Amino acid sequence: MSQGLLDKIRRGNSADNPTGYPLEQKVAYLLRENNWVVFSSVEYIVPPDQQRELDILCYKIINRRRIELRISCKQSSDKHWIFFTEKNRYLKFGSDLKFTPVQMDNHIYHILPKKLKNLFLYQYDRHVTNFTAFSEKKQHEARLVIKDGLLSAINSVHHRIFPAQLIHDERGTIYFFITLFNGLMFESYYDPESDNNIVQDIEYTQWKTDYESNARFEEILKYDGTYAPP
Repeated sequence: MSQGLLDKIRRGNSADNPTGYPLEQKVAYLLRENNWVVFSSVEYIVPPDQQRELDILCYKIINRRRIELRISCKQSSDKHWIFFTEKNRYLKFGSDLKFTPVQMDNHIYHILPKKLKNLFLYQYDRHVTNFTAFSEKKQHEARLVIKDGLLSAINSVHHRIFPAQLIHDERGTIYFFITLFNGLMFESYYDPESDNNIVQDIEYTQWKTDYESNARFEEILKYDGTYAPP
């Protein structure tokens, strides 16, 4: 192999690679080092026949319950993401989490916040209302990168993934949907005390959304042994 070709491959596999594969490799390694069971490039089908891929699916058994992370990785050297946020108006409840089996009348909605109250998820007091991206390229395309990262992790749980055994655990599963952006992130919000718009760099934020799936291959098990409708 020539030195020129080797240098080109190294540049393509550097941290500036827009594909995000080097970021996925690093994240998968760190998760395994912390005793998570990790699956990379997990495929799922969006009806009728669109094939999608989740970057990382990993799980760990904590207190006899399966905790599952659905992770999308986005790399950027030329896009800067900005998230518009506001303070949470309401206390977080267990129903803010996605978990299976689906037990609408179960007391688990009330006990989960108490069990998880020390997590940063429950201590963080802001949420995203909208988002955009500043890019030297087309801003619309840059914004789609954000949306794709956010929705691909959420969307994956509503469709059959492969291998199929990953989708269900009789002990129950709590899902966390995570998008990792390797790039600059900013938060913007209105501050009534100063009557100014505050912009600051951030490392973490939360986006809360209601997502309706049109999946025909619904695999979410309810408490009575049947499957939830799409």
